[in-house]
Amino acid sequence: MGLDQNAWITTPNGDRQDFYWRKHARLQEWMTNLYYEEMHGDAPMDWQDFNCVDLPLKKIHITQLHQDILHRNLPHSEGGFFNGWQFQEESQEEYREQDLEFCEEALNAFEEHGDDVLICYNQWF
Repeated sequence: MGLDQNAWITTPNGDRQDFYWRKHARLQEWMTNLYYEEMHGDAPMDWQDFNCVDLPLKKIHITQLHQDILHRNLPHSEGGFFNGWQFQEESQEEYREQDLEFCEEALNAFEEHGDDVLICYNQWF
C-alpha cells in the first residue's frame, strides 16, 4: 500500500496526457492544502477526506505550483501513514523534472485551449 498520485490534462478535442507519481509527499501536501482551501474553506482538515477525489486545477493553481517547484518551495509534509514523508526531500528532487514537465504541459494547454482544458489531480492510499 502507499500513496499513488495521478494528474491528467484533457483538451477539448479529446487528447489526454497522464502523469503518475508514487509517494511524492510534498506534492501531496501542496494538493491537500489546495483542496481544503478551495473545497472546504475553514473546515478542519482530515486528510482522509481527500482520498480518491478529483481536484480540478485552474491556470492560477498551475502557475503557483510551477513557481513553488522552481523555487523548491513545496510544503513539508508532517507525515501520513502511506505518503512517503520519511524520504520527501529525495522525492522532491527525484520528481522535480516530471513536476516541471506537468506544469509546463498544463500551462501550454491553457494557452492553446483557454478554460476549455480540463486538468485534474487525484490520489489514493
